[in-house]
Amino acid sequence: MRRGLGRGTILVLDSPGGRLLGGLRLGRAIRQLGFDTRVGRLDGDGRPIDGICASACALAFLGGVRRDVSPGSKFGVHRFYFPGGVRSYDADELGALQELTGSLVAYASGMGVDARLVSVSSARSDLKVLSPDELRSFRVVYDPLAFSPWEVRTFRGGLAAVSHSADGQADVSLFCDETGARRAVLVHRFTPPLEAAEQARYHRWYRTAGEIEVLGRSVSVRGADFAADGHELYLALRLPSGFRPRVGAGTRFADASGRFAYTTGSANLEPALEAAFRNCVVR
Repeated sequence: MRRGLGRGTILVLDSPGGRLLGGLRLGRAIRQLGFDTRVGRLDGDGRPIDGICASACALAFLGGVRRDVSPGSKFGVHRFYFPGGVRSYDADELGALQELTGSLVAYASGMGVDARLVSVSSARSDLKVLSPDELRSFRVVYDPLAFSPWEVRTFRGGLAAVSHSADGQADVSLFCDETGARRAVLVHRFTPPLEAAEQARYHRWYRTAGEIEVLGRSVSVRGADFAADGHELYLALRLPSGFRPRVGAGTRFADASGRFAYTTGSANLEPALEAAFRNCVVR
């Protein structure tokens, strides 16, 4: 793309709004280009400052792959209306409004946003500024690469500590296998599937990686179970005996060609890991 713009470019938005259909078109273009969006402004020195994104700007903002509203900035929605302002509509206009509402619901859902946002918008003729909790609840603020808090699940007759990415494409599991060894397993599903050249990059990475950081500790890749085809990557690492994470550490998993880079969090990790590793014995 021109001027080095591409996937991961952050588009900073600051606008009180405009035309609804223009906002939808811009949002779709943003998603197609793979841009991230952030509400705010840049001052004369390029430093981020507070801003506002409302009305049609809010629709365009939803096109971002990753979406963030900087502290102090505002994200606002309101009921859309035909030129002439808020008024009574005739039968034809009401039909068009209903059709447009359906299009908005489909657009929001397609962007990974909770469709309840459209209902909230339709209920207000004045501007409603969403709270931080509402921004998260409606998935207006969203990072597909963020991992969930750790939880405990049954696994192969034992227990595993599991965390998964917000986009549903990656899972990390920590558990004891049937030999009593501690394991860390990453599974990543590819959409769209990998081309043969990309698959080859993963296999080259595995042959040369040496070590990978797991929860703040270096773990050898040598002898790990590894597979990468067009649809899925599987990496099962054997953890050292007595393995414990570094306090507060997350685990960063990056692919060989830059298509993803996930970092797990530490929320609930200690109790989940305690349960998963409590009985690391041969079963």
